[in-house]
Parts: sequence; structure tokens; C-alpha cells
Amino acid sequence: MELINKDTPQVKEFISSLDSMLNGIESIVKHYKPHLNGERFLSNHEVSKKLNVSLRTLQEWRDTGLIPFIQIKGKIKIMGLFTGNFYSKNLRMTTQINVIFPDVSNDVTPLYEGTPKVLYLLHGLSGNSDEWTRFSKIEYYAKKYNFIIIMPEVQRSFYTTGKVGIDYFHYVADELPAICGKWFHLDQRRENTFIAGESMGGYGAVKIALNRPEKYEAVASLSGVLDYVGFTEMVLAGNWEDMSPQEIQSFHGEAGKPEEWENPLFLVEKLAKDENRPRLIQFCGTEDFLYENNQKFRKVAESNGYGHVYMEGPGDHEWPYWDKMIQRAIQFFLNLDLQTTKLY
Repeated sequence: MELINKDTPQVKEFISSLDSMLNGIESIVKHYKPHLNGERFLSNHEVSKKLNVSLRTLQEWRDTGLIPFIQIKGKIKIMGLFTGNFYSKNLRMTTQINVIFPDVSNDVTPLYEGTPKVLYLLHGLSGNSDEWTRFSKIEYYAKKYNFIIIMPEVQRSFYTTGKVGIDYFHYVADELPAICGKWFHLDQRRENTFIAGESMGGYGAVKIALNRPEKYEAVASLSGVLDYVGFTEMVLAGNWEDMSPQEIQSFHGEAGKPEEWENPLFLVEKLAKDENRPRLIQFCGTEDFLYENNQKFRKVAESNGYGHVYMEGPGDHEWPYWDKMIQRAIQFFLNLDLQTTKLY
């Protein structure tokens, strides 16, 4: 009877095959690069379930460009940044929004999980709905802090209901939240909803939040035009080359005088004693040309006991400052300690 041991030819051949296979596995592990960086693809049914919409609605969103996607061999990969075009009844025209969803990725370790909070993030006079995604790390912050970020397009409107022009105020304050709530099944509870913006967008955010205090838990202004009456007087006098007196007159009539509900100084005084007033934080760089403009709002808010938070520091009217402060604003929304919580 022949004994089988390690020197038996068949055994030696088998062990050699195992060694060869092990070397192959090690090589694959060392050099393998997954297709499309290893990103996971979702089926139609998986996507519709995650978004809580029907397959028909999902297809309509694709057809209209509301949801960007990549299609490979029938698979659909949902992206974290959505760009959509749709018709607005208030604007009486087609407009655009950008929406960031805090999708899971291997490049960000989120601090929060569960239902995302919602932030309406408004652009400035010379920008558009793309500027926050172009010039800041807002997509990173959305993932880090678990926020859905909605960025509408309003052109140079100052978020007004113009005497001559388009009704951007009611579009952003009322129509846009209704549309996004329906499309994206947002948690629209007040404690989950926030608004912020820079420059013209800071003015728009404060004006909208203080005119709709029942909708917003908190608001942030980054270098906002908060002494709006003083600003319009400067433009009407021809003392600011970036805006014409005619633009102000198209908003407020020939006299160019804003109404009380359009004036943040009036609104912050009016709501100062209201128990349901939104929490408010105000940022401004010490080198900003709107620094004195912001000091007037700060004094009115403080003298009337609104209880807002004011933060200033080195910075001009530009993106390096706003990129840092929008993260501070998000931390404020989450009730974090702004003195000890680090920036990412």
C-alpha cells in the first residue's frame, strides 16, 4: 500500500497550485483598482425606495434633468449634487436650483446620522445658484453635518417683490419650500429648517426668516446687507458702481424706498420680544466694505434685546471668509459651542 506524504507528486503539485493561487490573490489585492473608484450602483427600485417616489416620478426627474445620473449597463448611480430646472408660477418662467444631499462616501466621516436637516443657502448679487458649490466646501459640510442644502437662482433681485420685475421674495419664501418639500419629501418641521446667505443672500435670508418666523428655526447672515435702507440710499446717490439707481427703483418704485417688511432693522426690532423668533447669527469681516452697515444692524438687535449672536474677525467681502463662516453657521444651527468646536 503506497503512503501519501508531502513528497508524493500529486501532493507536491497540489501545494504548488495553492502557492500559485495565493500569489495571484496577493497580486490582485495589491494592484486591483475597482471600476469607477468602487462606487456602488443602485437599481431603479433601490433609488425609488430611497427617495420614496414612484418609478414613474423617478423617470420624470431623469427626463427633466432634475436628477443627474450615470447609466452603465442599465444601472443608475444617484449623485450627491442635483441640478434641476422647472417652471415657477411666482416667477412666471423656468428657473434653476442646485440641491446637495448628504450621500455616503469614503472621503467624509459624518458627525450626524438620521434624518437630514434642511438649509436654504442664498447667493449674492454678482453670483448665482452655482457659487456656493464653486467657491466653498459646502458639499463636504453637507455630508459632515448631515444637511440637505438647497440653493436657488434669483439673479440680482435682492429677493424682492419688485415694483417692476419678478416676485422673487414669494418664490423663495413660499413656493420653493413647497416644491422641494413635495419633490424630495423633506422634513419640513420648523426645528429642522434653516436659511443663510452671503452679501445680498445674507439680506435675503434675514428678510425671509423674519417675515416667516414660523418656518425657520434659525438664520445666518454672512456679510449681509442688513442696513438695507442705508444701502439703497448709497446706490440711489450714485455712490456704488456695482449697482445702478434704476435697479433699486425697479424694486421699490421711483423713490427707491423699501417698505417696512423689507427692512431688516425694522424686522429685528419688531420680533425682538417674540418668543418664537428665529435664532439669528451675524458674521462680518473687519475689512469688509459692509462692516459699518453690519454694525448698525448689530446695535439695533442688541439694543432691542433680540438675543442674536454676533461674530467678527479678519476678513474681506470674499469667499475665504465665507467658507469658514458658513461652517460656523451650521455649527450654530446644531447648537454647538462655537468657541470650542473645531473647523474642518
